[in-house]
Amino acid sequence: MSISSRPDFFPFQAAAGVWGVSAFENDTALDWVSEVSNSDNSLVLFKSAIDAPSRGGYIDADICFNAIAASEVVAIIFNVPSGKYNEDILSLAKSLKPKLSEEAVPRAEKAVVICSSEPGSELKQLWNESKEWSFYVSGLQLRLKSALKSGSR
Repeated sequence: MSISSRPDFFPFQAAAGVWGVSAFENDTALDWVSEVSNSDNSLVLFKSAIDAPSRGGYIDADICFNAIAASEVVAIIFNVPSGKYNEDILSLAKSLKPKLSEEAVPRAEKAVVICSSEPGSELKQLWNESKEWSFYVSGLQLRLKSALKSGSR
């Protein structure tokens, strides 16, 4: 029996890359969730991700993937989620909740607007033809706009 044919040789299943229109349907955002969750400086990393698109100029897709993921975490924290999330994402939101003030909401809104509409956004260029992505981003923007109106956190 060769090593590669032994059932116990590979102790884990290799996961294929993730790719979809919502915040956590890409490997970059999922890696960001893991990095922030395991950091002693989670708030600094979180704020850096949400503010990065505001720097202007050409905005790399990875910057926007992380900013939109951070914005979705803000939506979770302010009780306007889009659906079900995995335990890692919910745990991150729970850990950040006491650390974030209401100022996170307009910062998240700004990040989503920049990533979805600025000509320098690589993410916008990648998804420009996708109605599904436009629908998701519009929904996230609406949820963030209603976050402070709901009055609950």
